[in-house]
Amino acid sequence: MDGGGRCPAATRWLNCSTGDIGVTKLAPALMPLVARWQRAAGEEAEKLKAQCVEFASIMIDRWPENTYVARVPEQHAPHELLPLLELLDDTTLIRAFLSKVLVKDVSVDPGKALAEVCAKYGWLTFRPELTVLFASTVRETLLRNARLLEQLCLARGDGEQERMQLCVPLANELVSALQRTDGETKADDWRAGELNRAGLLASLAKSLIAIDESALLARVVEHAFATPTWYCLTKAHLAAVSGLRPWLEEHVTKPNAGLSKWIAACREKLQTRTATPPKKPGNLRRPAELTCKCADCSALKMFLQNADEAVYRFRARQDRRSHVELVIRQNRCDVDCATDRRGSPQTLVCTKNAASFERSLEAYRRDEEHLAMLRALDESLP
Repeated sequence: MDGGGRCPAATRWLNCSTGDIGVTKLAPALMPLVARWQRAAGEEAEKLKAQCVEFASIMIDRWPENTYVARVPEQHAPHELLPLLELLDDTTLIRAFLSKVLVKDVSVDPGKALAEVCAKYGWLTFRPELTVLFASTVRETLLRNARLLEQLCLARGDGEQERMQLCVPLANELVSALQRTDGETKADDWRAGELNRAGLLASLAKSLIAIDESALLARVVEHAFATPTWYCLTKAHLAAVSGLRPWLEEHVTKPNAGLSKWIAACREKLQTRTATPPKKPGNLRRPAELTCKCADCSALKMFLQNADEAVYRFRARQDRRSHVELVIRQNRCDVDCATDRRGSPQTLVCTKNAASFERSLEAYRRDEEHLAMLRALDESLP
């Protein structure tokens, strides 16, 4: 301890400038100080708790804004700061954490600790701060806030009526934020494409079913089907429903119109897609939509459109051969490539295959499996 009663390590960290990214790494430094306070007694305990509170308060006040969400799954582990604030039993610090840290830093996720804190202090105690948090949802915090809502909606214990008074408004705020952010996102925004839409739909569905908000779930479903750019039938809707199936079969005990609408819409689209099985090509004509219009690619296109020609030999410099081969890969052409190294220049040998048909057949069979799954799920639900 230094002359002022602080831990030297804490003093060194707390002297960092406002906005220093190092502030976000302070929670582990607070842990041993909290542990010492818990072991202490009397006047020493009071002094140590005051230090803990001061340490946490300065940390929260100096927490920098961060709009970056880590892509490494391990970095999504629950943040340790909120449980420490709960141990300190300081609701002022908890309010500051919710209104400052969670709003400013999209990478911080308290996990199950949020529901535990709300249950401990009363479900409505932090409603103002949580309302602001959910109302300020952006694309980067959609999935995190959906997970937080899920924890709150699925929690059990005393104060069920108060918990509903918290969860229903928060759910409305999050669904509104979902519609707003999707509407503001451009179709070519690669960052939006990285959002786990299946996980988002599954988390929202769990939450809204748990709090019996069928109409709100129907609103989410309607929005998702109206926004196919972000909510692919297979990768978003079906992945979400398939992953939810065990939970749905265990926890859905009465009819839910929103869930029924979701399953019915998925079934209808799958029935359309499986109405006619794909047909194997009857000749050697293959899809020929290419992104490049150069002379070499135009020759490739003519080859693809030829119903009788199976092999095309393209003798040219390596740069031209590499370009044609790249276009074949980028456009997923039904062509196998090999290089005949005899002579100079060498020859790119293009041989037609049935890859498009095989992909279509695989997708068709997958759709049939999904359709069977949905029918079974529908029959198992109330």
